[in-house]
Amino acid sequence: MSAGTVVFLSANQSMVVVRHSDGYAVVELLGEAVEMGDQVAGDWEALGGETIFNRTQGARLDVFMQGTWGSVEIAVETARRTGGG
Repeated sequence: MSAGTVVFLSANQSMVVVRHSDGYAVVELLGEAVEMGDQVAGDWEALGGETIFNRTQGARLDVFMQGTWGSVEIAVETARRTGGG
């Protein structure tokens, strides 16, 4: 698991973008909530169902990993397009 920071939270709070050492991961939340700036840890290169850890809130989160992109603009657009409004 590597560290990351939540840098985008969709209007409906179902999609987030996490900045990590290799880029920007698009993550679908499966029922849990995060806040902008939360410190999270996970396998950002994974695809599909995963569990990440929200270090800020001290909670494990079930998520669906959508992939990693090299720019925040592309990651945010992907998050919005895939259901994040």
